[in-house]
Amino acid sequence: MNLVLKKIFNPSLFLFLFALVLRTWNLEFLPNGFHVDELDAGYIGRYIFLHGGKDVYGNFLPLVFDKFGDFRPTGIFYLSGLSSFLFGVNEFAVRLPTAFFGALTVPALMYFVYGITKNKKVAYWSGVTLAVLPWHIVLSRATSEAVNGLLFMILGLGLFVRKKYISGFLALLLTYCFYHSFRIVVPLVLLSFVKSHGKTSLVYAGILFTLTAFLALGSGKGRLAQVAFWNNPILPNTFDLFINGDGPNNVAVARTFHNKLVIYGREFLTQYSSYFSPEFLFIRGGFPDRYVVPAQGVLLVIMSIGVLGFMQFSRFPVFLALLFASVLPAALTYEDAPNVHRAIIMILPLSILIGLGLSRLKNTHLALISLFILVETVYFWHQYSYHSAQYRPLYRQDGVKEMIRYVIDHQLEYDRVVIPEAGEHALYYAFYSDSFDVPFSYGLKTDRIGNVEFAQSGCPSAHYQGAGNILFVDEDGCRDAKGVILTEIFRKDSTKAYTIREVSNL
Repeated sequence: MNLVLKKIFNPSLFLFLFALVLRTWNLEFLPNGFHVDELDAGYIGRYIFLHGGKDVYGNFLPLVFDKFGDFRPTGIFYLSGLSSFLFGVNEFAVRLPTAFFGALTVPALMYFVYGITKNKKVAYWSGVTLAVLPWHIVLSRATSEAVNGLLFMILGLGLFVRKKYISGFLALLLTYCFYHSFRIVVPLVLLSFVKSHGKTSLVYAGILFTLTAFLALGSGKGRLAQVAFWNNPILPNTFDLFINGDGPNNVAVARTFHNKLVIYGREFLTQYSSYFSPEFLFIRGGFPDRYVVPAQGVLLVIMSIGVLGFMQFSRFPVFLALLFASVLPAALTYEDAPNVHRAIIMILPLSILIGLGLSRLKNTHLALISLFILVETVYFWHQYSYHSAQYRPLYRQDGVKEMIRYVIDHQLEYDRVVIPEAGEHALYYAFYSDSFDVPFSYGLKTDRIGNVEFAQSGCPSAHYQGAGNILFVDEDGCRDAKGVILTEIFRKDSTKAYTIREVSNL
C-alpha cells in the first residue's frame, strides 16, 4: 500500500499529469483557429499513411517536405498523421502528440537535471517551472514541432549524463527530424561534455557536426536563406545611410567604421540580446503573432527569482553551454524576432536556472513564492483562454473553418462553388471534407476538388461568370461583388473574414 501511494504521489508523475492537463484541456478549440502549419502536419501526415508512405508529391517516407523552399522536417507530420487514425480528422488529433510530448518533457527535464546536479530539490523546481511555463504551454498546444525536438534533446542529454551513450545519441539524432535549431545547438552542447565524458562526447559531437554540415549544404539551407539576418532588406539602407553620412571624400573612414563585419556584427548582437530583454521574457513575449498572449511575457514575472541561481548555474559547464548556444539559431534570423519558435531551446537552460534559484530559498519563502506562481499561472491562463483569441486572429486563420464547413454543408445545392485560392483554402477544404486523394501541385495548389473551384481572385463573385447556381466566397474588402448575400463570417475580434453569396444564372 505504501509503495502504491509513493507512486501516486511521485513528484515527476504528479508534475507530468499537471502539465498534461495544462496542455490538453479544451485542446481542439484553444488556441483559437487552425494555423496552416498545423494543417500541413495533419493533412500531409495522414496522406502519407493512407498512400503507402508517399506524400502529396509522390516522395516515399520523406524526411523533409518542400512547400515553398523551406524543406520542413517531417517528424511532426508522422506523429500528427498517426494521431488522426486514432482520434479522427480534427484539430484535437493534430495537436495531441505535441501536447503529450510537451507534458513528457517535464519528467525528462527532472531526469536530466538530477543526473547533472544530484539534487532532487533542483530537479523538482526545474520541473515545476517547465510545467507552468507560458512559453512552453503555448507552443505545446499549437503543434509546434520544436516541442517534440526539445523532448528528445533533453532525454538524450539525460541518457548521455548517465553514460548510456548509444541510446542518448539516438535520442539526440531524432531532434534533427523535427526542427532546424537543434542541428546547431545539440552538437555544440555535446562539446561541453568533453571534460566529464572525454572522447566519447567528442566523437558523437563530431558525427552530429558532420551531419549538420551535410544538411546545411542541401535541404537545410532552404529556410535559413529565407530568414537569415544578413538577408534583412533594411541592411543595405543602413550601409548607404552611414556611408553617405561620412561624405563622398571619406571612403577610408566609411570602410573602417561601416564595413560588412561591423554592420552585420552589430545586427547579430541586436538579435541575440533581444532574447535576454525583460520585455521579451516578462512583459510582451515574442513573435510570430499567432503565439502572442496579450500582456504576458514568455515567463512568469516571479520567475525572475532565477537570478539567484546563476552562481550555481555557472558551476555546470553544460548549463552555461545550453544558455548561450540556445539563442544562436534564433539570433541568426531577423523575421518575427524575437522568435519564440526558433529560440525554443532557451526554455531548457531558463527552466534550470529558475529551478536553481528556487531551490536556494527557505521553505517559508517557497510557500509564498508558490502562491505567486499559482496566481500568475491563473492570470496567464485567463489571458490565454479569453484574450489571445481576439489578438490578430487573422494570423491563426480564424474564420476559415467556419467558411469551409458552410461550403461542405451546402455545396450539393449548387452547380459550382468558387472559393479564393489564397491562404491554403484548398488544403483546408480537403482536410475538413476528408479528401485525401487530391493531386496537389508544388506549394500545395490545386484548381478544383469536385464541384469546388479555387480562384486566383479574392473576390471571385466579381470576376467569375458561368451558368447555373453558383456559391461564391469573397474575402473582406471585396469591391463590385455580385449576388445575394447568404451569410457573413466574422473573426473573434469582430473583423469580417468572408462574405458568402449566391448567384443564379439559369
